[in-house]
Amino acid sequence: MAAKTETKAEQNSEAARKEKGISIYLRILVVIIAVSVAIIISGLFVGSRFLSSSINRTMEDDLLITVDVAELYVKKEIELLKLIAQEAAREINQYLPTGWTAGILERVRLDHSSYIGLAVFDDKTLIDSCGGLSIPNDLINEPFMTLTKSGAATISTTMYTDDGTLVMYVPARINDDLVLAAILPGLYFSSQISGFTFWQSGHFYIDDAEGTVISNYREDWVQYRVNFMEMAKTDSSYNDLSSLVRRGMNGERGIGHASVSGARRISAFRPITTPEGWYIGVIAPLSESALNEIPRGILLIGSITMLLSIIAASLAASFLKRPYEEVDHLRREAEIASISKSTFLANMSHEIRTPMNSVMGFSELALDDDVAPKTRDYLLKIRTNAEWLLQIINDILDISKIEAGKMELENIPFDIHELFVSCRTLILPKAVEKNIMLHFYAEPSLGKRPLGDPTRLRQVFVNLLSNAIKFTNTGMVKLHSDIIRMENNSISIHFEIKDSGIGMTKEQIEKIFDPFTQAESGTTRKYGGTGLGLAITKNIIEMMGGKLHVESTPGVGTKFSFDLVFDTIDISDDEAFSQKVVFDEIEKPVFEGEILLCEDNAMNQQVICEHLTRVGLKTVVAENGRIGLDMVRERIQNGAQQFNLIFMDMHMPVMDGLEASSQIIRLDTGIPIVAMTANIMSDDREIYAKSGMNDCVGKPFTSQELWRCLMKYLTPVIREKTSITGNESGGGILEADKNFQKKLQLLFVKNNNKKFDELTEALKNNDIKLAHRIAHTLKSNAAQIGKTVLQKAAETVESYLKDENNFTTEMQILNLEAELNIVLKELSPLLEQQVQQEVITKTINPDEARELLEKLEPLVKCGNPESLSLKNDIRTMPVSNELKEKLIAEMEDFEFESAAVTIAEIRQRMG
Repeated sequence: MAAKTETKAEQNSEAARKEKGISIYLRILVVIIAVSVAIIISGLFVGSRFLSSSINRTMEDDLLITVDVAELYVKKEIELLKLIAQEAAREINQYLPTGWTAGILERVRLDHSSYIGLAVFDDKTLIDSCGGLSIPNDLINEPFMTLTKSGAATISTTMYTDDGTLVMYVPARINDDLVLAAILPGLYFSSQISGFTFWQSGHFYIDDAEGTVISNYREDWVQYRVNFMEMAKTDSSYNDLSSLVRRGMNGERGIGHASVSGARRISAFRPITTPEGWYIGVIAPLSESALNEIPRGILLIGSITMLLSIIAASLAASFLKRPYEEVDHLRREAEIASISKSTFLANMSHEIRTPMNSVMGFSELALDDDVAPKTRDYLLKIRTNAEWLLQIINDILDISKIEAGKMELENIPFDIHELFVSCRTLILPKAVEKNIMLHFYAEPSLGKRPLGDPTRLRQVFVNLLSNAIKFTNTGMVKLHSDIIRMENNSISIHFEIKDSGIGMTKEQIEKIFDPFTQAESGTTRKYGGTGLGLAITKNIIEMMGGKLHVESTPGVGTKFSFDLVFDTIDISDDEAFSQKVVFDEIEKPVFEGEILLCEDNAMNQQVICEHLTRVGLKTVVAENGRIGLDMVRERIQNGAQQFNLIFMDMHMPVMDGLEASSQIIRLDTGIPIVAMTANIMSDDREIYAKSGMNDCVGKPFTSQELWRCLMKYLTPVIREKTSITGNESGGGILEADKNFQKKLQLLFVKNNNKKFDELTEALKNNDIKLAHRIAHTLKSNAAQIGKTVLQKAAETVESYLKDENNFTTEMQILNLEAELNIVLKELSPLLEQQVQQEVITKTINPDEARELLEKLEPLVKCGNPESLSLKNDIRTMPVSNELKEKLIAEMEDFEFESAAVTIAEIRQRMG
C-alpha cells in the first residue's frame, strides 16, 4: 500500500514538473515571441518609413522626368505644326500671282493632312476656307492672329467655330496682306498623348494660359473647355484641382496632390517652353503607386521573413520598372521627333530665304521706277526690313551652315555710292536725334563697278556705323572709302569708319569681337545691343579676304578700317557720271499761311508748332477735335479766311480725330486734313483715307517728312539751302535746336510725373480707353525726346490695350514704370535749372504792362504759340509772381482759354 502511495506521488510530481516545464516553455516562448515581435515591428516601422520616403522621392522624380520628356515631345509637336502651317502659307503665296481661284486651299490641305481645314484672312475678314467648317469672320482680330501679322509664330487655344465645332488654329503669315489659319481638331493633342499612360490609369493633360483644359483623357472636359479654377468658385470639391491649375499657370515645375472623385491623386506639372503660356502635367491615383503595396509587403515580410522580403522587393521593383519604361519610350519618341524637325528645318531654310530674296529684289526694282515720295518711302522701308529679316532667317534657320561655320557670299555688280546712301538712310535718324554730324565720301571708280556681296557689305557698314553713333555723344561720324589700286579686272579699296565717341582701352578691344560680349558689363543696359554685331562683321570681312583693324583712345574716339579687293566690270560714262552723290545739302521751303493743329498732347503741340514756325507758318492750337471743329465753324459764320491746312491727331478726349475730321469734311470747306499720329500701319492709313483725310504724317517725324507733306498742299514762297547733317528735326545745325530739345525734356518732366499713376488708376477703374490713350501719349512723348527704351515699353502696353480689352501683364506694367522712372530721374535736374534761370531783374510800369497785354491778348485768343516768346516780358509786369507764373504755365501747356481768363484777371488787378 505504501509502495502504491509512493508511486502515485511520484507520478503526480512528474506531472507537476511536466506542467511547470510547459508553463516555463510557454512563458519563454511568449517572451521570445514578444521580443521578436517588438524587434520586427520596430524594424518594420523604421524600414517602412524609410522605404515609403525613398519610394515617394523616387516616384516624384519619375513623375517630373516623365513630364519633362512629355513637355519636350509636345513642344516639338507644336513647333512642327507651326512650320507645317508656314509651309502651307508659302505654297498658297506661290499660287497668288496666277490669281485666287476656288480649290487652292483644298489642294494645299491635301499636302498637309494634320489639318482638317484652312482659312485665309485679309486685314478685316475671312476671304476663303476649306474643310467644311464655319469659321468666324472676325477671327483675324484675335490676339494670336495679330501677333502672326507682326511675324510671330503662335498657336491658339481651343475655340468654337460658328457651328459649335471645337478646333485650334495655327496661323501663319502669307504676305503683307494675308494670314493663313490652319485648323486642327480640338481633340488633336488629346489624341497625340492619349496612348501614353503612367502606372495603370495615370494620364497626361495640357492646360492653356487661362487654365482651360486643352488635352485630357476625359474628352468631354476638352470638348466643353473645362476650367477647374472657375468650377471651384461654385463647387469646393474642385479646390485641389484649382490649386494645381493655378501653380501650373504661374510657370511652376513641381508636384501636387489632389482628391478627384474621392481618390487621392498625385500630379507632376511644368510649363511648356513656348510663347503660348501652356503647361503640361501627368496625374495618377496614389492607389496604383508602389506606396499602396507597402502594408501588404510588411505583412509578407513579418510572416515569412527574408524569403518573402525578397519577393516583396521583387514586386516593388516590378512596380518601379513601369515608369522608367514609359519615360524611356517618351524619350525615344522625343529624340525621333527632334531629328525629324532638325531635318525639316535644314530643308526649309533655303525655301524660306528664296521668297525673302524676291521681296528684296522687287523692292529694288520698284525703287528704280518713277514713284511718289510716299511710295518710295514705303518701298525703302520694305527693302530695309526685308534685308534684316533675311539676316535673321539666315542666322536662325540655316543651322547646319552656322554650325559648320559656312556662309555663302554673292558676287554681283554693285555701286559703292548707292551702298553708302542706303547706309546713311538707315542710320541718319539716330544721328539726327543725337545731333551728330555725318560725313560720307566714296572715291569714284570711274569706268569700273566692283563685284561682290552688297548685302553683306551693307551689314558690315551699318554695324560699324550704328556702333559709332551709339557710343558717340557729340561730334562727327565719318565713312570713307579710298581706292588703293585699280587694275584691269580688279580694284582694291580701303574703308574707314571713324567716330569721336567714348573710345576703348586695349583690354576692351581684345574682347569686343567675342560673340555676346561687349566692352564692359554696363554697356548693354546703357547703350543696348546683343554683342553679336562686331563678331559677325569681323567674320564677313575675313570671308571677303580682308582684315578688320581697330584703333581707339578712351575719350577721343575709335577707328575701324579694312581693305578689300573686288573683281570689276566696265560701265558706261553715263553710269559713271551718275555716281556723284551730294549728301549734305537740301532745300528748305518757306511758306505763308495758317495751320490748325488739333492735338491734346502739350509736348506734341510744342514740337509741331516749332517745326511749322521754322518754315514761316502760323499755328492755331485746338486741344481736342471738338474745339477744332468749333474754330472752323466760327470762321465760316464770321466769313473769315479759313485755315490753309489742318493737322489732326487721332487719340484725343471729348472728340477724337476721326469724328472731328468727318464733321469738318461735311462742312465742305475744302481744307486739306492730314492725320498726324503714331499709328501709321497700313490698316491705320486705310482707315484715315476712308474717312476722307488727305494724308498721314507719322510721329515722331523728321523735318523733311513734314516739308514733303506741306509741299503737297501749300506753295512755298522761297526755298533755302540748309544742312541736314546736324539736328534734322529742327532743319539745320542751330543753337535753337539744343534749347528746343531742353524745352521738350522739361515739358516731359512736368507732364509725365504722374502719368504712371494715371495709367494704373485707369486700369483699376477698368477704363481701358483712357489707359490706352495715356500709354499712347507716353509713347509719343518718349519718342519726341529720343527715349526709345521707354517708347518701346509704352508701345507694348498700348498694343495690349486695344479694342477696350486689357491683355497686359504685370511684368509689362512694371517694366513701363521702371523705364519711366529712369527717364524722370535723368531729366529732373532741368526743373531746378529752370527755377534758377527764371530770375527777374526789372519791373515795367503799368502803362508798359497794358501795352504788353494788348500785344499778348490776340495771340492767346487765337491759340498762337508765338505768345510764348513774351514769357520774359510777362515776368516784368507789376503783378504778383503767382499770377504771372500761372499765365506762363497755361501758355506753355497750350491752355489758351484759361490763359485769356488770367489776362483779364491781370487787367483787373492793375486797374
